[in-house]
Amino acid sequence: MPVIAPEDEALRRVAALVARGARHAELFAVANQELAQLAQADAAALLRFEPDETITLLAAWNTTGTPAPVGDREPVNAALRQLRDTACPVCCGPSDVPLTGPFTAELRRLGIRAAVAVPIQVGGRVWGISVAARQSPAPFPAATGSRMAEFTELMATAISNADGRAELPASPGSGPPE
Repeated sequence: MPVIAPEDEALRRVAALVARGARHAELFAVANQELAQLAQADAAALLRFEPDETITLLAAWNTTGTPAPVGDREPVNAALRQLRDTACPVCCGPSDVPLTGPFTAELRRLGIRAAVAVPIQVGGRVWGISVAARQSPAPFPAATGSRMAEFTELMATAISNADGRAELPASPGSGPPE
């Protein structure tokens, strides 16, 4: 009997949710938790870029179980703008974890000292980002970004196949492409 890698098992669980048409809130919550566990992270989040230069927290998970401000919007800072505009993953360690910007109160409260952010591309544009974070100052292993990219591809497929008006909160230009 073949051994199934933990990444494959996690992707199958998320793919099963996509296949059964799970609501985005459930899909995002499960994918964030799976992503955090695979990345050995203390927290994970899914955020969507809005056309008004804000970012919305759509799902969050952390080891403490402390609720996060899901649904809150905050202004996009220069680092997030660069990630959105370049569509390249970003890693940060203890010296460059943002001290200001979106959801920094949450970062501080959770004691985050390292993070990896991977863009989610839908319809040829960066729709949002998936973030894994940890309290340890040690950087994530180099392969973490590519492992996270598999999840973002699956989420992008779910987002692009969804009925944006019925499932995703409507903001002009924020839903899936038509």
